[in-house]
Amino acid sequence: MDAGRFAFATSWGANYRDGTTRFRLWAPGAKRVELVLSTATDEANEDRPLHRDSAGWWHCNVTDVEPGARYGFRVDGGPAV
Repeated sequence: MDAGRFAFATSWGANYRDGTTRFRLWAPGAKRVELVLSTATDEANEDRPLHRDSAGWWHCNVTDVEPGARYGFRVDGGPAV
């Protein structure tokens, strides 16, 4: 691997399987990360907290989100991106 490049043996973003959507984001310096889901009219639903693992990955599993749903992540109280 070239210097300055990173490779992860895991997926990030949203991954749907067997009725559950797994959301993951790598943000090792963050103190708090939330999942922001949008309604059909683009009004934000409740923010859902993600949980951090020891490698800096934040994650949560959601059963009431279908493929194609709009979402973003809010890091340390900033805007959803």
